[in-house]
Amino acid sequence: MDYRAFYENYHELYLLYAQARIPWSTAAADVVSAAFDDIAFVWTTALSSPSAAALAWGLLRQRVAGSALCPSCRPACAHCVLRPAMADAVVLHTYIGISLSETATVMGLNRGDIGALLCGARRRLVDSRRLVRAMSHMGLQVEEGADGRGSC
Repeated sequence: MDYRAFYENYHELYLLYAQARIPWSTAAADVVSAAFDDIAFVWTTALSSPSAAALAWGLLRQRVAGSALCPSCRPACAHCVLRPAMADAVVLHTYIGISLSETATVMGLNRGDIGALLCGARRRLVDSRRLVRAMSHMGLQVEEGADGRGSC
């Protein structure tokens, strides 16, 4: 895939992700623009890497993390207690609402990895009482098992 096609395929989702984590839409757009500049700079390397999408996602994640806020009212506050990949999967699949397959494609992972990340997030979030409200904002439902822990 050439860079222009990559940009066209991913720009909108990258912007939605940034807007979920950065409260000011102009700041989110600026961060996504800077991330695409980073991606363009390493595009040749990205194409020879195991996953250009994963490399690009990592660059976006770095840019967004540098500008993201995490007040309790933000849907993406899962980033406060989850590993970055888990929190990203939650934001993309549950909050933004894209499919497991599309989440996997955007993040440069396979569908099974995304399922495992979401399952791990459910288990972790059920133990984190301060994120119960955030989970409901994201539509993430957790069923408690007999031991009081989340089950997938």
